[in-house]
Amino acid sequence: MNFIRILTVYSMLLLNASFSFAKDIRMSYNFGSAEVGTTKSLQWGLRAKEHGLRFKEISMLGEAFHHRTNCPEELAPLERCAIEVLFKPANKGLHSGLLFIDMDAEKFFIEIVGEGI
Repeated sequence: MNFIRILTVYSMLLLNASFSFAKDIRMSYNFGSAEVGTTKSLQWGLRAKEHGLRFKEISMLGEAFHHRTNCPEELAPLERCAIEVLFKPANKGLHSGLLFIDMDAEKFFIEIVGEGI
């Protein structure tokens, strides 16, 4: 009888664990306009809560946009790091990009736009 009860509890734990999916968070940012060949930047600060953060991937798409970061693969509880996005248009017109941040519990998709003038 105890074996069946333990098996039932174990099955419920497995069932609950299988439904913990990553949360997708979508955001956007507009750099506005920048003269061709100049650079504008924006920095996002991140702080880990009591359990810390694990970064699986931080990447940037878009030829007019670049990123740099001091975020380690694992950020200890209550520590901080930053992600900086640079907008440097090489030609006039609208430019778009995407900053992707993949963490254990969340995935951030930040659409970024700017205009070269």
